[in-house]
Amino acid sequence: MNVRAKLASDRDVLIKEATTLSEATEFTDELEKRSKEIVASIKSIDEKLTSLKTMDEVRSTLPPNAIVQDKEVAVTPVHNVRLKNIVGPHAMERAYALGMYFRAIIFKDQRAQQYCINHGVEDGIKYQKLSKEERVGLENQNIYGGYLVPEAFEKEIIDLREKYGVIRSNAKVVSMISDVSNRPKRHDGLTAYPIGEDVAITESTKTWENVQLVAKKWGVLTRITNELNDDAIISVADDLAGEISQAFALAEDNAGFLGDGTSTYHHCTGLVPGIAANDGAYHTGTGGSGAAWTGFVLGDFNGVVGLLPEYAETPGCSWYCSKVFWSTVMDRLSRAAGGETHEMIEGTSQKMFLGYPVVISQVMRKTAANSVICALFGDMALAASFGDRKGVMIATSEHAVIGGVSVFERDEIAVRGIERFDFVAHSIGDATNAGPMVGLKSAGS
Repeated sequence: MNVRAKLASDRDVLIKEATTLSEATEFTDELEKRSKEIVASIKSIDEKLTSLKTMDEVRSTLPPNAIVQDKEVAVTPVHNVRLKNIVGPHAMERAYALGMYFRAIIFKDQRAQQYCINHGVEDGIKYQKLSKEERVGLENQNIYGGYLVPEAFEKEIIDLREKYGVIRSNAKVVSMISDVSNRPKRHDGLTAYPIGEDVAITESTKTWENVQLVAKKWGVLTRITNELNDDAIISVADDLAGEISQAFALAEDNAGFLGDGTSTYHHCTGLVPGIAANDGAYHTGTGGSGAAWTGFVLGDFNGVVGLLPEYAETPGCSWYCSKVFWSTVMDRLSRAAGGETHEMIEGTSQKMFLGYPVVISQVMRKTAANSVICALFGDMALAASFGDRKGVMIATSEHAVIGGVSVFERDEIAVRGIERFDFVAHSIGDATNAGPMVGLKSAGS
C-alpha cells in the first residue's frame, strides 16, 4: 500500500469512528477528548494529502529525469551537465528553475509559465511595456518588452556579480529606491579650543557634503538558439546567468576603477583617475627607472601603507592590483624577504602582502609604464559608494540585428539584460591629504 492509499485508509477509519461517537447518548469528558483527537488527526492527514497533490503538480512540470523526494524537488544531471556558475546547495534545482523562468519569458512556453506560477514567481512572467525613452535606439532590434527578474532568481545574478566583480564586493553598496539618491558625507568635525578663566568657548560646526548617486543604465546583449529543450535548459540557464553577470561585473569594475568621467564609463570617475589627480593621495615609487616594475622595492609599498590615514586602518583594508602585478612585483618581493604570500582564511587560500589581503582585479594595470597608478591600498567602503538601483530587466527579440545579421535568419533569439547603477569615489584625498584609499604610482622617466 502506497502512502496516499495508507493516508486515505486511515482517514476512512477515523471518519467511521467519528460517526459512531456522534451516535452516543451521553457526551462525556472522555468522548470530548477523543473527538478532538479525531478532528486533529483528520486535519493532519488532509494537510499531508494536500502536500502530496502539490508534489504531483510540481512533478507534472518537471522533465523526465526529475525526481521528487520528501517534499524536495531534485533534478538529476542531464547528459553529465556540469554547472560553472550556479553553485552551492541545490545548485542543479536552482539552475533548472532559472532555466524554466528563461523559457517562460523567452519562448512564452505555457508549461514553463505554469511551473513559475506553481513556484510563486507568477509576477516575474508578466509582460512589461517599455517606456518611449527606453525604446529610443532600439528600433532595429524590435525589443519592446521586458520582464523584471523575480527576487529569487535575481539573487543568482547578484551573487554571481559579487563573485566576479571587485567593486560591488568591496565598495559601500547603497540600495537606491529611486533613480537619484542623495547621501550626506562628513566633511569637517567639531574643534576643541583651549580656554582660560571667564573666556567664552569658540563655537565650531560639524559640516557635511552631499554625495549624489544617479542610476545609470547599462545593458548586455546576447543570443541563444531557438531550440531550448529540457536536456539543455539547465546548461542554458547556467550559461546565461554567468555571461550576463560577468558582463555587468566587468562594467562595474571598469567604471569603479578606471572611469574617467567620459561616456565610455557612463560619466563615472573611478578610483585610479581620481587618486592620480591628487598629489596627496598616492606614493611614488623611487626604485629603478619607474617604468620597469622590477625597480619597485618593499620600501615603496611601506610608503603606501604609511600614507594611509589611521582612521582608515580597518579590517576592510586591502591591496588592489592585477594578477600580473601581484605575481611579478608583490609576490616576488615578499618571497625574497621571507614573508608569507598566502594565508588560509575560512578554508580558502588568500593572497597576502605586508599583512594585508590582496584583491585581484584584472581591470587594473597589467603592463609597466611611467607615472601610472599600479596598485591601490585602503578601505574601499570608506572611499566610494556604489549605487544599486534594484532590478534586472530581461528582454527578448526574434528580429534583433547582431553583428549585421538578423537573429531570425539564424533561428535564434536575442536576449538583453539591463541593470542600473552608479559609482562615486567621494573620499580619495586632495593635493595635500590622503583619503581612505591611496595608490602606488610608478616614477617618471
